[in-house]
Amino acid sequence: MEHSKEFEKLVTDIKPNIKEISVAETLERVENGAMLIDVREDNEWDAEHASGAEHIGRGVIERDIVWKHPDKDKELILYCGGGYRSALAADNLQKMGYTNVYSMIGGWTAWKERMQAEKDSARERTKEIAESFLEKGDATGWFDALYKEAEGNNEKIPWADLEPNKYFVEFAEKTNLQGADRNALVIGCGLGDDARYLHDLGFKVTAFDISPTAIEWARKLHHETDINFLIADLFDAPKQWFQAFDFVLEVYTIQPLPMEMRPQVIDAIANFVKFQGKLVVVTRGREDDEIPPELPWALSRKDLSRFEENGFEQINFKEMPGDEEPPIPRFVVEYFKQ
Repeated sequence: MEHSKEFEKLVTDIKPNIKEISVAETLERVENGAMLIDVREDNEWDAEHASGAEHIGRGVIERDIVWKHPDKDKELILYCGGGYRSALAADNLQKMGYTNVYSMIGGWTAWKERMQAEKDSARERTKEIAESFLEKGDATGWFDALYKEAEGNNEKIPWADLEPNKYFVEFAEKTNLQGADRNALVIGCGLGDDARYLHDLGFKVTAFDISPTAIEWARKLHHETDINFLIADLFDAPKQWFQAFDFVLEVYTIQPLPMEMRPQVIDAIANFVKFQGKLVVVTRGREDDEIPPELPWALSRKDLSRFEENGFEQINFKEMPGDEEPPIPRFVVEYFKQ
């Protein structure tokens, strides 16, 4: 957004009075206990925001800050869209007696650029690890290798955002998905954020992954829940799971496995759903005649029709734009087992 000269001068005049830090410094300080506060408007926050941030809009922060953060020595880092509004807010908080408040340089724009660069780097490293295992004929061993190499840093896992998949969340909200104490299974659960989302909706959740490191990590993150996190192989799952679940969720598990395995993968997933149960699949999508160039290999409608061969009826199909440039579509598909 273009700013007026008067507004820019106002910010320029107060900047010598405040402390500014970079995105990199912000990440380090937040990890050590600083509070990240988004001072943008409600609609900006609702559209997207930094993971772990708190929202106190620019219009109310002076009114509400003392109630939310009474300790005036608490380290507070403010951000807005580009670093202007947060600078003004930081100046006012200092006038109110806050001694450890900062404005993040570049705001949300700089934050997104940094996060995108880290994700791009993580995706490239993921492909390298996967290709090294695939060359040895091991289609699944690379998952645990990736989680181990991450050493507890979720930013090194391309799909680990520490929040449920946003495409599934949008689907769940629009369909008013409720657990009602039903049994749910999450396939390839990773760090367990989708499992936690289902748990909070009222499902009794079992979640599994082939990576022991991922399961140990998920258990620590969600230790206060009764989610049953288990190490398991999709192709050698416990026999008691056969047609045992009212609801099964598959997010991005099919697409990283070799395309020649796709029928086998889909058949294995189909076996978990009980009669009159439901299955939801979230995946990158492509046209039937389009050849996916690299991992992750997106699914087509023709690929997904394999579920119907397994006795499922497709009852909901939603295509959503991805947030890449250019955007890669996401398919969210709901099935009912007849």
